[in-house]
Amino acid sequence: MKDKEIYIWACDLDKFRGEGILANEFIKDLRKHSSKKFLIESPKNYHQKINFSFYRNYITPFIGIVKIWKNYLQGKDTCYINFLPIWNFLIFLMLPSKTILGPITGTRYNEKITDLNKFIRKYILTFFSFISINILISKRKLVLFSTKNLESQIPKKMRKKAFFNYIVTTIKKKKISSNKKIYDFFFYYRKYSTHNPQFQKKVIEYLAKCKYKIVVAGNRCDVKNVKEIGFVKRNKIRSYLKKTKFSMNEEANFLSFFTIDSLESGCAVICNRNTITSSDIFEKKSLFLIDYRASKKNFLKIKKIIDNYKRINLFLNIKKIKQHGIKKKIFMQKYLSD
Repeated sequence: MKDKEIYIWACDLDKFRGEGILANEFIKDLRKHSSKKFLIESPKNYHQKINFSFYRNYITPFIGIVKIWKNYLQGKDTCYINFLPIWNFLIFLMLPSKTILGPITGTRYNEKITDLNKFIRKYILTFFSFISINILISKRKLVLFSTKNLESQIPKKMRKKAFFNYIVTTIKKKKISSNKKIYDFFFYYRKYSTHNPQFQKKVIEYLAKCKYKIVVAGNRCDVKNVKEIGFVKRNKIRSYLKKTKFSMNEEANFLSFFTIDSLESGCAVICNRNTITSSDIFEKKSLFLIDYRASKKNFLKIKKIIDNYKRINLFLNIKKIKQHGIKKKIFMQKYLSD
């Protein structure tokens, strides 16, 4: 890369949100492969909000595009890091073609259509994603994806120039420490449509009635006999996960930072069977797959999983993770030199 400044726009750099964590990890990789001066800009989150406003979610990305163009025309290298969902084709269309992109995010949607929101996610956003894919094929030599969620939707000619599962290379812990399990279940409960909070709350209510010891972080669920800790820092969540047998992942994204934090902490994870990807990097005994539908059958299955808990020592396939890290290093060298 040439010896000049890189202007970086990140919509979120907070270390207690998934997007912010992803951005900080990508900046670390940029620093490893470049000796240039970094000019990093991001909107301030003065009130430490976990759920952003419409303006912050959907307008600030385009403010970032304007700032990217301003710096690009001044002769700087440019980088746009996060808030890069595959469906937002306008971002990919409007950015300069030489702008470095952070990991692109997105999910497959395989659930039944029960409301307008799910209809939009399954059909409208899928169509927008198709447009984005074609823009990326025409404008980009290499493409970086956060997870493998979108791999099946990507044409073969694009898969050859893509790197999937960037998030796997952020896994740091090699050995799971043995901790006494005080709690049965940990929930990261967010009233956000893609997390399916309605299902999670029903599971919380059911398990609370069964007298299990439950911890809930995030939004209040207002269920009796549940320990609620609110929105806390990532390290605080990890400290609880180390003392917990099981956690439940969100509905739409199997490989989230919460899944990684759970497994690195020695906490097994219950996941939506319809969104699972990349299971080869995890010890199979640490994952339990169910349908995310509120039914007595599924509730009883969760209860059975808890009642049959067995302590295990190996949660992660370290060899696979190391191999993926080596592939990422090779990819990033090419990615940042184009």
